Amino acid sequence: MNRRRRKPKEDIAEQFKKAASQPRKISTELLIPTGSTMLNCCCSDNPFGGFQLGKIVTIPGPSQSGKSIVAWSMLATVAHDKRFDGYDLIYDDIEEAMEFDASYLFGEKTAKRVKAPKYEKDEAIYSHSIQDLESAILKRCDKGDCKPFIWVADSLDGLTSEEELEREYANAILRAKDGDHAKQIQQSYGTEKARIIGRMLRLVKGYLKKTKSTLVMVQQERDKLGAPVFAKQYTTSGGRAPFYYSSHQVRLLNSGTIKDKNIPTGNKLQAYVVKNKLNGKKRDCAFCVYEDYGIDDIASCVDFLAKEHWKNARDNKGAIKANTFIADELEFEGTKAKIIDHIEENQLEKTMQKTVGIAWNKIEESLRLGRTRRF
Repeated sequence: MNRRRRKPKEDIAEQFKKAASQPRKISTELLIPTGSTMLNCCCSDNPFGGFQLGKIVTIPGPSQSGKSIVAWSMLATVAHDKRFDGYDLIYDDIEEAMEFDASYLFGEKTAKRVKAPKYEKDEAIYSHSIQDLESAILKRCDKGDCKPFIWVADSLDGLTSEEELEREYANAILRAKDGDHAKQIQQSYGTEKARIIGRMLRLVKGYLKKTKSTLVMVQQERDKLGAPVFAKQYTTSGGRAPFYYSSHQVRLLNSGTIKDKNIPTGNKLQAYVVKNKLNGKKRDCAFCVYEDYGIDDIASCVDFLAKEHWKNARDNKGAIKANTFIADELEFEGTKAKIIDHIEENQLEKTMQKTVGIAWNKIEESLRLGRTRRF
């Protein structure tokens, strides 16, 4: 009878030691795609997903920094991912300011799957107060057959507290003895709003984890008046609670306008991962958003690979061809524009994403200290 030969204990110990010295790879099954391959890598080192299921995510940024487009791109990517067929996709348009054509930019499937929190006679009803958002999520989670969901609240700044608090605040201002007294009341109102948001997030986080659902909160940045020169120059509503309860916080900035024939057609965005509980890394990336297209994911990946991974092509004499690259994984040689066309025509997006993941993690590996582990 043949018996399996056991490996020597030394080999097993060596294998364990080697495995323990490697950083943990994060499974795609635990992640939500952000809509940008480069942002996925920034958040998780995984090109196929960035945000963690069962958690809270915050996306702050100034006006016109692409926050809503990024949120919708995430929902659209999720809507076309079979892993999330059993999920409800909720876009809570708190500001009721979403005017772009979702069907045109993100497809009919996305438009059909993404819903408002609730409807009354086919009219979409969105959250107006913090308590509205809290009760809508908790009611959904309290159901015995609760479907998991991905909920985008756009934006947190549009939420008020209950009407009673609003009336009390207005009356208190009217009763104020002088300007300084009114200012104190205004500051206490902001504190009260932050306190209520903190309570809301504390209550819903457990339900999110239990159902493997995710809450994404968009936040508007405002200038922080009187901030010291070297301190953070912006602030967001809700106090510290949104940042405190976030698994990821991604700050978006508009870094420039894209023009065609001297007409603005889009914006260059810079995404900074300022908080990352998944792997602790703070990374940033850039991508373009077009009015007629949304996030140009392929172009951002090609830019990254051309800079960090692909080799320049050479002519018969060995001279480097200007702006021409050898993309071995795609079995193609050409300029960035031709490589983009080749990827789209041959549906090579997955191959491109895998290549980005390999190149990204190769860089991350080179950043490791390589020292003997302390523990």
